[in-house]
Amino acid sequence: MALTTSNVKQVSVSRFFEGLSSVPDHWRKIVDFRNTDTASLRIAALTGIGDVPDWDGSAAITSAAIDSTGASTLTYSGFAVQVKISKYDLKDIPEITQLSAQKLGQAVAEKYRKLAFTQLAGFASDAAGFATADGKGLADNTHTMATGATRDNHLTAALSRTALMNGIKQMRQFPNYQGQYTSFADGPLLLVVPPELEATAIEIVHSSLSGAENQMNAVSMFNVEIVVDPYMTDANDWCLMTADTSSSPVKFWERSSPDFSLTEINQETRQLLMTCDFAVATANGPQPDGFIGGKVA
Repeated sequence: MALTTSNVKQVSVSRFFEGLSSVPDHWRKIVDFRNTDTASLRIAALTGIGDVPDWDGSAAITSAAIDSTGASTLTYSGFAVQVKISKYDLKDIPEITQLSAQKLGQAVAEKYRKLAFTQLAGFASDAAGFATADGKGLADNTHTMATGATRDNHLTAALSRTALMNGIKQMRQFPNYQGQYTSFADGPLLLVVPPELEATAIEIVHSSLSGAENQMNAVSMFNVEIVVDPYMTDANDWCLMTADTSSSPVKFWERSSPDFSLTEINQETRQLLMTCDFAVATANGPQPDGFIGGKVA
């Protein structure tokens, strides 16, 4: 006997995608998501044009070369699971196929979420996959520059209104590799926190007044969205980052999207086989621009 009727497969596939969509996808807000189908993905950061030199109108114009400041190479990992449903469970629970498909979709979506936030939560690590092109963690106080100087996007203060304003100030003053200031602080921002800091974040961002003298809350003037996730496992750490996903230093590569299949009953075990596989990778990009990390001891 084979489960090949279009109705059973159609309903199961539908329930699988219902499961995928039932898990919060706010992880997509923090990553630069790519789905290039290649053997590996190499993301290079190119130097920009530095400070424009003086010119008297007749002398030879100073040249500027575009080169790479380094690259991040993502190597995908494959993931797969097969759900086996027994012959008698199929008989006893009429909707078990559809329910199992939905549960499988939820498990896959949760894996994507976990991978993305686990990558972000390691923002202070310089281990393989977490380090930027200069070998530093995503948040570090000695990131290199073309001039040989260093730059700092690392904070150690606990999350507070003052700390967040310092983070915004630091983002304004954090130069790119060429020593030029970016405009990330003027655009939409994400304040990413663990559940332990959710109440603090809401009070900081959404209160109209601050301080005993009821002063205006300066943070409320900025376009800051709070993102809370339990995979941010350190109860004290927080980060401020650009909401422009194309500029996010956290990279998520989907080599192969989830491939779901419902297989005919196995003739040896009499089990229905429900299978899903996918291939993805996460890493930090070569440059830490647009990111401030609060690593609290």
